[in-house]
Amino acid sequence: MHRRRFLALAGATATATALASCTGNGASDLLDSAGPPTTTDSTATTPPTTAAAADPDDAATPDDGTDQPDDQQTAGDGLPLDRTNYGVSLSPRSYEGADFTEFFERAGEAGTVVRSGGAWAELGSPDSGGTAVAGLAEQFGYTAAVEVNVFDSGSGEPDRPLSEATIEENVELARAFAQEYRPAFLGLGVEVDTFYRESPEAFERYVTLAEVAAQAVKEAVPETTVGVGFQLERLRGLRGGIFGGENDPESANWELLDRFPSADVLTFTSYPGMLYEDPADIPDDYYTSVFDRVDRPVGLTETGWTASTVVEGWPSSEAKQARYVDRLFELTTDVELALALWAFVYDQPGVPTAFETMGLRRPDGSPRPAWDAWVEGV
Repeated sequence: MHRRRFLALAGATATATALASCTGNGASDLLDSAGPPTTTDSTATTPPTTAAAADPDDAATPDDGTDQPDDQQTAGDGLPLDRTNYGVSLSPRSYEGADFTEFFERAGEAGTVVRSGGAWAELGSPDSGGTAVAGLAEQFGYTAAVEVNVFDSGSGEPDRPLSEATIEENVELARAFAQEYRPAFLGLGVEVDTFYRESPEAFERYVTLAEVAAQAVKEAVPETTVGVGFQLERLRGLRGGIFGGENDPESANWELLDRFPSADVLTFTSYPGMLYEDPADIPDDYYTSVFDRVDRPVGLTETGWTASTVVEGWPSSEAKQARYVDRLFELTTDVELALALWAFVYDQPGVPTAFETMGLRRPDGSPRPAWDAWVEGV
């Protein structure tokens, strides 16, 4: 397999979930037109009770006169770091009418968080996914997690030169976005270890950008939780399987975990299905062996498993996808995750082949077995 083909795989969902790139509608149009979510079919279920809400002490909390559940986030709240915040990336069946608003109903069943990814230069643009996700959070009652990047996941090169001027501009974009939209979580980089390996000189300038921007965001909105993200498999030197390279733990980039002292949380995308053909094959210490190296809260901002065979010679099925959901909960039992986000509710058009059937629900809207496993798990 050609190496360049797979450079984009692990970061593809960040692009796929950037709202403006998925639809002809700009975020501003959707912010104007989105109405309250309504039940659209008989498969809707009651949103799951979170671990926090199930606690007897929480159940006894007096009514404060509002209609909000106790653990619902509103604009200005940070990401709660004393529990796992489950959720999904922005991934409706379509961005039209009922399909778009129905997604938020489904997201409410799948957790409390909705995530969006996109280019840093588009942060705050009226047509960006981050603007839509942050702007609709209070209306639909979810926690907004917005992630941005400064490099192209396909080439590993900056999407525009990181000069002193663009660094200053990006810092201001992050600060202004946080101040206006007050997202609970703002990720200032996704899979940045790929950037390091492909463009080491530009990466050093990015480190400066991420540090200064994190400090600017925290000064402007102390409640916003700031993160920086890595690709878990490739960071640890596991680049074989569908990734198209070789597994070589000696080539791990553990040193990068110490480069971002101002980040509140270190996050990871993780796709074990790129390396293992069956969830049962994933080692028991798959996550603890990584997260034990981290000196602060950790999170999974993207994970998933295909519901069908999409890569020749790499069989999968809906049953395997559901088993991975169960296995994921097993593997993270002893990990204090701040975030655990599944890639897609619905399969998304335009993603690389390896991601084509990662949705928890089928294109016709019906739930895959993995949906039930995920909802039960969260």
